[in-house]
Amino acid sequence: MSEFVPYAKNSADVQAIAAVLDQLAIGEMATYAGISAAIARDIQAHRYLLERACDQLLKQRKVFGCIHNEGMKRLSDAEIVETSFHAFRRIRRIARKSAKRLTSVEWSGLADSDKQRHNMHMSVLGAIVHAATPR
Repeated sequence: MSEFVPYAKNSADVQAIAAVLDQLAIGEMATYAGISAAIARDIQAHRYLLERACDQLLKQRKVFGCIHNEGMKRLSDAEIVETSFHAFRRIRRIARKSAKRLTSVEWSGLADSDKQRHNMHMSVLGAIVHAATPR
């Protein structure tokens, strides 16, 4: 069980992580060990801190990608474009699952306003699935 960490400590750790990542040039990587040393905590156990730091740096147009079990890499423009492919796969999968849930609804038991919302949501999800399909 993890111990209670005050919000101020988390905020300071996010700033420290952001400082480490901010120093990276495009194509360079910060190891998880180095990031962990900067905050004196295991970053892989406290990944939310890393996500918050990356979100802060995204506002400065600095984008990072995860290198599995190694660290975070500052992405080049071409790599950023490539990561959008993975986002489309995820969006498509979520839209399909949501549409599948909506098909399990007992239609006759819905009020008219709920039927309209159901149809609208099914249409939007179908459009998302279609738009996010690579072909």
